[in-house]
Amino acid sequence: MPGLAKTPRAVLVAPAGASVPGFLGQIPSRTAVKPSHLARYLHCTTQSSRWPLARISAMASAAPATQLPPLESVKGMLFDIDGTMTDSDPIHFMTFQEILKEQGYRGYNDGEPITREFFDEHITGGHNSILSAFLWPERKQAEQDKFSDDKEARFRELSAGNLKPLPGFMPFLDWIRTSGRPFAAVSNAPKANCISMLKGIGATEYFPKIVLGEECTRPKPFPEPYLEGLKLINRQPHECLAFEDSPSGATAAIKAGIPTVAILTSQTAEQMESIGCCYCIKDYNELIALIPKG
Repeated sequence: MPGLAKTPRAVLVAPAGASVPGFLGQIPSRTAVKPSHLARYLHCTTQSSRWPLARISAMASAAPATQLPPLESVKGMLFDIDGTMTDSDPIHFMTFQEILKEQGYRGYNDGEPITREFFDEHITGGHNSILSAFLWPERKQAEQDKFSDDKEARFRELSAGNLKPLPGFMPFLDWIRTSGRPFAAVSNAPKANCISMLKGIGATEYFPKIVLGEECTRPKPFPEPYLEGLKLINRQPHECLAFEDSPSGATAAIKAGIPTVAILTSQTAEQMESIGCCYCIKDYNELIALIPKG
């Protein structure tokens, strides 16, 4: 990433009990983290949904929408992909289980396969550069980056043919398209993953263009990706709805001024409401039920 410090031999060591921002707070005391990873982390300000909820809430708009607007009044919609269009977390867990075992990871119970609890506490939603530093502090940066690339490739391999759209998602998309409302995808996932997931759920033709966090000045939880999404569909924030499954993604949308619907694939309604989401659903059938008949 341009403009980031590259000092591969030096390390930053978090002192015991130190308060370290974001996902770094999940790294055990005295774990070495390379400054280049820290710089990238602070630059991206994490693509992680594991930011402390209080900090994410503080970033969100002071006055987010408090209720779902009538669907017939909404003039545009923006969707996250991973966890919002499809419940992909179980495959992410399987990916980490497999690749960590293959590469001899011994950071959990002296080499036993990681559990879902370990995954939820230390891995899920984490930014790749920080995850690789946490899991493999002894490796050089190039090796850590290769682990991230290998992990993403394995996810695409395992998810091929195993992803399904959330119930009601495709009919909801059809309603949006038939009604003439513009919509787009806004994601922090790598481009190859976005393409793979859209293909896997049969939604490629619906999203010819994707706003990628990695191509924005700052990714989620900052609002830039959603501001770019608004430009793409040529709508104002108050005219739209955003759909998100993570606190960081919801924060980005709310900070952009967009009323945001939480998809409860990985978080609780209480967590997402604390961010400022105006409505929480388990799947899109709940929204289809709200579409005026006729």
